[in-house]
Amino acid sequence: MSHSESPDSKPVIPFPVAKKEVRGRLHFGEFTLDLRQHALYRGQSRLHLTSKPFETLAVLIENRGQTVSKQVLMDTAWKDLFVTDDVLVKAVGEVRRVLEDDRGSPKFIQTVHGEGYRFIGEVTPETPSLVGSRGDAKPVSLKPVMPEETDKPDEGAASPQQENASIPLPPHALDWPEMRKPRARLSIFLASSALLALSALAGWYLRRSQSAEFNPSGRSLRLILSTEERAFEADLSPDAKYVTYVGEEKGQFDLFVWTIATGQRVRLTQDDAREGDPDFSPDGTQIVYARRRPGGELPEVCVIHREGGTPEVVISEAVMPAWSWDGKNLVFILRHAREPDGLAVAKSDGSDVRLLLRGDGGWPYLRNPSWSPDGSQVIVVRSSGGVAGQLWLIPTGPGEPHLVPGISADAAADEPVFTPDGRHLIYHSSQKGARNLWQASLSGDEPAIRLTTGAGPDESPSLGNDETIVFVTSRWRNALFTYGLSSGKTERLLTHTPFIWAPAISPDRKEIVFSRGDTDGSWHLWSVPIEGGQSQQLTFTQEGEIYPRFSRDGEWVIYCNWSHPRRIWKVPRAGGPPEPITPVRSQDDAYGDISPDGRWLAFTRTDGDITRLYKIPFLGGESQRLVSISSALPRWSPDGRWLAFGADRSVSGGIFIAAADGSNARRLSERGGWPVWWPDSSQIGYLDASPDGRQQVRVVSIQGGPPKILDGLKFYGTNAPFDVSVDGKLIATSDSFHLTDEIWVLGPPR
Repeated sequence: MSHSESPDSKPVIPFPVAKKEVRGRLHFGEFTLDLRQHALYRGQSRLHLTSKPFETLAVLIENRGQTVSKQVLMDTAWKDLFVTDDVLVKAVGEVRRVLEDDRGSPKFIQTVHGEGYRFIGEVTPETPSLVGSRGDAKPVSLKPVMPEETDKPDEGAASPQQENASIPLPPHALDWPEMRKPRARLSIFLASSALLALSALAGWYLRRSQSAEFNPSGRSLRLILSTEERAFEADLSPDAKYVTYVGEEKGQFDLFVWTIATGQRVRLTQDDAREGDPDFSPDGTQIVYARRRPGGELPEVCVIHREGGTPEVVISEAVMPAWSWDGKNLVFILRHAREPDGLAVAKSDGSDVRLLLRGDGGWPYLRNPSWSPDGSQVIVVRSSGGVAGQLWLIPTGPGEPHLVPGISADAAADEPVFTPDGRHLIYHSSQKGARNLWQASLSGDEPAIRLTTGAGPDESPSLGNDETIVFVTSRWRNALFTYGLSSGKTERLLTHTPFIWAPAISPDRKEIVFSRGDTDGSWHLWSVPIEGGQSQQLTFTQEGEIYPRFSRDGEWVIYCNWSHPRRIWKVPRAGGPPEPITPVRSQDDAYGDISPDGRWLAFTRTDGDITRLYKIPFLGGESQRLVSISSALPRWSPDGRWLAFGADRSVSGGIFIAAADGSNARRLSERGGWPVWWPDSSQIGYLDASPDGRQQVRVVSIQGGPPKILDGLKFYGTNAPFDVSVDGKLIATSDSFHLTDEIWVLGPPR
């Protein structure tokens, strides 16, 4: 009988145990479990372990030497969720894989058949004074002055030092002899609007830039631009002398070049197109960028000289271009109509396009690619929607895509760039709450180092050949408001930094429930009286709660959790313990809507590499697939006869309807997403993007025909789902408002 299967007389822990108050780290073998930082290390390298396997390992180590029953492990790690043994077995398997622990001859986790698991390794606690040490590295602290507010104050808003704001992507929801700077990735092309009106730098900023607290690991920090207009998507030239960025003047988005030493600005483009995603060539003489022409459905990639001139179109239907380190190739994201995002490479003249990776049901969105110095791979952000993102390395030749090791999976990571030696990545992450810059080893054998601290968000990092870093801090505020469909009157209910998203109006039209994101990265449901007043938090889980919808009797609010795997829950309208509706799965169930008779829940389910519509009895039962085509975001018609849905969670896939049983599906619009029924069940409103990239609400008849635009409803940003009251008189939605943009230079290591 193997050691892993041998019974002994030690008691089984049959009931949930309270965790021991261990304040330090726990060492076992070559590993360290940090319970305060929720992290596992091998030596100095942080290992990737998702939350439930981590909790399972923590319970076993805290009760080392004792057999912990399967039920205790499931009750502790999954709390109120109902899960089966196979879910626990998979979690233990992931722990064993990370620890390289052989099930047949274990060093750490022993299976006690018929009972549970036991941790058998030697464990040495560490004293509290040693916990959380990060060596001698000192992060930069950024706390820029915020402009005075003339609007009513945020309800529950953080102080300026705590704020972390940007345009929210909906949680729906994208070679080498010459040494060259890594590419800083940009925000999604349609998710940002842009302008820079230059302003003189106040003495306060100058004093701060010279302060000793801005000197991590020998780096200096200097603010070069500050404006209440737009300045974003900055990119540093390889010689660290110039910065190119997107600016907006009088509603027009163009490219600019800023000389760091003199403060001189040159305007490169001046046309009606919307420019974005600029990237310097390795020799610093050219800039590749993406643009969208007025009225154009699809973007294109262009190249222009650093001093201006006529741009040359090199690739159609693509965004987010980046040069290879020798300037011979480009990497970019393909945006073809009715197709998932594609990661592709081509020659610098746009020829020989080759697809490397296609988005799928689990990761439909790709964004922000960048080349490795040797050209053997590119890094890209794979996302399930919104600010969520993971960093993946994609070989340009043979090999399989894989996650970058050592980067926290519990926080969004984005806009990665390689250091010139190819050994490290610079990126931004919300790992510590606020979105700041981090440096991580590509091999995962070193702990990630935080380069900046403070409110942030610090974004768009870009490196010169000497490892100088340029980045942008862009601050936004969100507002929840209503719009009268007859009166055309807009009423703002509250503001918040950073995120307000996806409101729903109660059937009695007395309150609005919405998703609220906070500076620590959490998402919860809140409600507010529709006539104004104090808001109330409804949900409090660690998994995050988004996309609320009322039941038709107004008694329940349904939602989906944001962390993976997603499932759909219900909570009493006044708040209380949530109850699951859909079962635990390895893939996502999300974005639900309740039928008018209250019997059925329609929702989006991820099936392998595709999302489809399903329905399940609201009171529990077996789920049924409704349509076979790619589909998402179902909404029942008020008369219960139809379901409206989108092709995906973007605004480009189009709107469809089908009978309530899923039959007779047909397309209503070529573009658009996030459908909402009008109360008479004869029209559907949906989101689309205007030619200038801002959001529009359009309305189409279910009989077909051209859609009409709600001209009176204006948005500054994008990604703001809306709801219509049951009497058809009111729309509830949200929007983002720009506060300030700043461009900073973080000097090279000394």
